[in-house]
Amino acid sequence: MAGMYINFTFAEHGVRFIAINDNFDTIDPNSIDNDFAGIKNWFNDNLT
Repeated sequence: MAGMYINFTFAEHGVRFIAINDNFDTIDPNSIDNDFAGIKNWFNDNLT
């Protein structure tokens, strides 16, 4: 669910998502962990 919010819902409403610990920022396509954010979200959703 987190990935859906980050990629679709937040973008539709102009919300900027920043995850400091993961060095992730939706406005910066060069964030270090942009490629791994989806994997982390999937992993976290399936562990709980």
